[in-house]
Amino acid sequence: MLLFLYLFLVGNHTSTDELMEFLLSSFPKLRSAGGFELLRISGMTRSRQLLLIPCPNKGYDIKFLKDPRTQIGNAIIFIRPLQRNLNLDPVSIH
Repeated sequence: MLLFLYLFLVGNHTSTDELMEFLLSSFPKLRSAGGFELLRISGMTRSRQLLLIPCPNKGYDIKFLKDPRTQIGNAIIFIRPLQRNLNLDPVSIH
């Protein structure tokens, strides 16, 4: 399952811990996913691929994701659970 995330939604979550908490509160099922990785779309319309965004040693943060060297720009970032398939039933977030 792939979930997507726009950087402008999390632009004020600057630290690794803040971004992680934002992701886990926005997508609660990620807590039981056994980890996750971030991917971005690359390629032309007919040959698009999802490419892994390498995780820095300190973890993902907004500064890293917005850095031009990551080549994300305005692309959508996808979140892929690593160890478990997640139940796709809707969850209400309070």
